[in-house]
Amino acid sequence: MNAGALSLEEMAQILEATKPEWQTLDAADNSPPENSNNADNTVNLNALPDGTYFLGTTSNPKQGGEFYIVLAKNPNQIEGFRYRYQTDRSECFTGTANGNFVSGANVATYVIDPPTSDWIFQENTTLDLSNYQKLPFDQIPSSIEVQENLSECMALW
Repeated sequence: MNAGALSLEEMAQILEATKPEWQTLDAADNSPPENSNNADNTVNLNALPDGTYFLGTTSNPKQGGEFYIVLAKNPNQIEGFRYRYQTDRSECFTGTANGNFVSGANVATYVIDPPTSDWIFQENTTLDLSNYQKLPFDQIPSSIEVQENLSECMALW
């Protein structure tokens, strides 16, 4: 990371701003709520066979401003990236499948801060994917370079 590109205070602000969008849970209680229901349209990560999946907060895979995830599961290890369609916003994450949560997750947020850009890391959190639904993998927009993005994310850990 380039020293001087972002101050520690700026990094903390970016991480805090990212937190509500991911619906992260309090790091002190790194477990899903006991009353978390897995609604019919949400994804139970544990029930998915090993493979690569496309998830979205909407059923339209090209809706501007919406969040989408491409993740690889093997066997309960999750690695993936999340992006906001038609923006420069992206994050990588890795963790353990736990229903519709990713537990013990490490999250890397790519921050574009001209003239330099870099990753900011958040460790050992829980990601709530209950607002995401499984979408057909072949509907990933062609502008999203799936293999390149997944490889870049996996290389971070």
